[in-house]
Amino acid sequence: MTRKFEYYIKCKNCENISTTTGRTSCEFCNSNDVFKCPQSPDVAKNVAKAYLETANVLCQQTFPKLANNYMLNQDNVPTFQHASSPYYYIMPMVINYMFAIEMMFKSSLMWNAIEFELKHDLEYLFQLLTQSEKDKIIDRVIGNGPNASADFMTKLQKIKNTFVEWRYLPMEINGSEEIYIPFLVKLANSI
Repeated sequence: MTRKFEYYIKCKNCENISTTTGRTSCEFCNSNDVFKCPQSPDVAKNVAKAYLETANVLCQQTFPKLANNYMLNQDNVPTFQHASSPYYYIMPMVINYMFAIEMMFKSSLMWNAIEFELKHDLEYLFQLLTQSEKDKIIDRVIGNGPNASADFMTKLQKIKNTFVEWRYLPMEINGSEEIYIPFLVKLANSI
């Protein structure tokens, strides 16, 4: 199945966004130096905020129900395996956080006129962000210690495809994936 998108044009010269379809130049300054966005960066950012707000509400309601259903990893951080009971309480929360992060990354890429493939891989999207954006996110989530970047990337690698792996979870439970909820929550709320 292929998806058909109405593209927006973002001018690299004047930074205006045109919603006129079929254009190859900026309608404001006629520059041909334009970037095709799969949607308006503002829309992507607003969608991300809505998913984030929903995820935060779900998080507040979910954790009391999960008090006895988590494991501590080597850093004494609670982690959840999706086959653990009751995984279905965290599934909507995790999916909403993951999609919020993805949409914020994509919104930023669109604002910076950085082209990207339409996929859900958070590591791929993160690597495309500007270095200053990556540094800010890492600092907000991990801090600025000597191993902050490596630590961040290790954790991001573990959740990079969680949206794809978890969204149809009831149909395919194998217990092999785990999610680091504190990292996920902090990342989503730091962007």
